Amino acid sequence: MDTAWRVAVRFLLVNATIDADMATLLCPGIAPGGTLERYEIVQPVIARTDALRLTCCYAGFVHFSAGQLAALDGDEPVLAPFDGAVLLAPRPDPKAGQQAFSWGRVVKG
Repeated sequence: MDTAWRVAVRFLLVNATIDADMATLLCPGIAPGGTLERYEIVQPVIARTDALRLTCCYAGFVHFSAGQLAALDGDEPVLAPFDGAVLLAPRPDPKAGQQAFSWGRVVKG
């Protein structure tokens, strides 16, 4: 079964758009419901140099404490601006002036 199809059916199931029986019909063997973690984008981080490199996984969704090092932009540290900051949508090789990633936070409820 195609990954995109499984993800779409799971999204519909978790958001109560379809029930478990319909999800199983559409995608046999799909995992039962669960929760989705939602994020609010708080601020973009724009690269100042062509040498911005993350200190964490480029997959994103990494949580940081306030002041924790998230990246180096040339020789300048890029620090998390607040507790619970989440690194979202990192660009693997940003150039100066491009958005490197966004800081976000988990949305409760």
